[in-house]
Parts: sequence; C-alpha cells; structure tokens
Amino acid sequence: MIGYRYKRQGCPFGLRLHPWNLIRSIPAEGGASIQASRPVCRPPHSGWRHSRFFGVLMQESPLVITYVTDPDLDEAGQRRVVREVVACAQVARLRIAFRLPDSTDEEVRVLIDWYSGLANADQLLPPLTHNRPAVTEAIPGGEAWLPSRCLRDEQAHADAFSVHSQDEARIAIARGASELIYGHVFASDSHPGESPRGMATLAAIAANMPNVTAIGGINEQTIGALGAIGIRRIAVIRAISRSPDIPSTLRRMEESWHAAYNEGRYEHG
Repeated sequence: MIGYRYKRQGCPFGLRLHPWNLIRSIPAEGGASIQASRPVCRPPHSGWRHSRFFGVLMQESPLVITYVTDPDLDEAGQRRVVREVVACAQVARLRIAFRLPDSTDEEVRVLIDWYSGLANADQLLPPLTHNRPAVTEAIPGGEAWLPSRCLRDEQAHADAFSVHSQDEARIAIARGASELIYGHVFASDSHPGESPRGMATLAAIAANMPNVTAIGGINEQTIGALGAIGIRRIAVIRAISRSPDIPSTLRRMEESWHAAYNEGRYEHG
C-alpha cells in the first residue's frame, strides 16, 4: 500500500474550487471532440518578487520549468546539472524533480540534502520526489510524485500523479492530487518507438485543472506549441541535462514560450 501525508485537498493557486468539482467537469474518454483552446480556469500567476541578483523588484513569469533528473547521468553528472540549474534561479521559475529509478532511498536522500544546502536553492519551488514515500516524508515541504500505475491502488495519495488520459486525471484528482503530470506530449528519447500522446488531451485536462505539467520531448523547438495553448508548467530532462550552456537554453525556452503564449492570449482572449 502506498500512502502519503502530503495530501492536498484544494485546488492550487488559491482558487476556491474543490477537486470533486473538477472531476465532473473533465469529459470522459471518447466524448465530444476536443479543441485545443486555452484553459478556462485561469489562476493568478503574475506577482512580484525581490531579485537579490538585480536588487530590484521583478515580475514573476507565469511559466514554471521543472528539471527532472536524468537517470543516465552518474552521481557527479547529476550534481553538476542540478548545481547549474539552481544557479539559474534568476533566469526562470524553476523546480527540481528527483526521479532516480536505479538509486536507493538513501542515495536519493543524500542528493536532496546536498541540493538543499546549495546557494539559491531556497529560491526554487519545493522539489518533487518520484515514487519515494520514505524520502518525501523526511523532506520539509517536499512533494510526492507517483507514477500512473499507482492509481490502481485505492489507498495511494500524492501531491502529483503522472497521467496519460482524462480518466486517469479524474482518478488522480479524487486521490487528492494538486498537480497532474501529463505526457509524453512529443516524441521523446525516454520513450523510443512510442507515438507521442499529443496536445488535445493535455488541453482538455488543463482547461479544468490548471496545475498540469507537460512532459516528454519538450525543448526549444517544441515549447512554443505549449505556450500557444496556455500550458504554464513544463518538465524537461535532456534538453537541460545535455545542454552545453544551461542558462542560455533556459533563456531561449523562456523567450519561445512567452512569444507563443502572448500571441495565443491575444488571439483567444
């Protein structure tokens, strides 16, 4: 049995909605045709924060970029990339998701402890830990992320679930999830030979559950398509871990997303 104490019952971003209200509003599989429109549940996303780097107030970007640790890297490589991502706290709104299927709980705990001690780590959003109940329990403010197969366990509850369909999205919300991680959206090296799931279902889910993170094949070339339909949370693995210049990659992704997002906002209102 999988269970977590980090079970969030309310809709994120302070909206006065309850997940049960959202469950009924997500259409069933095979229902009416889905149009890739901008989400109708629009949370407040603009805010101001103090930049220690510039010494001025900066407006926060509505885009949240999650770096999911690359399982193909060794320990030294993991730490190098995480350190570089954390150093970009002033470049973008960032979060680290620790998904290390071949590591032990103790190895993941040690890595997260090291990460927590980095300068600027406190400026990132709270980290996610993938399928690590014991580790998540020990992290102050940490958030649990479970794979979609755990939805078959009625006792499984987490902050975030991976989902691949609207039916899974409804189940995850019923289990108290405050975030859904949907993918893979585009062709991805993590899923060789598998057809991408595309954006139609992603748009349908996001229209009723704003806290949806898109994952799979997202890079500088594909991120604009997500901005165009108003997806504000994306997860990236190799586009960051294999980048020779992570700050520049993040800046270009931000620019591509914002250009498409602003154009979509003008077109769709």
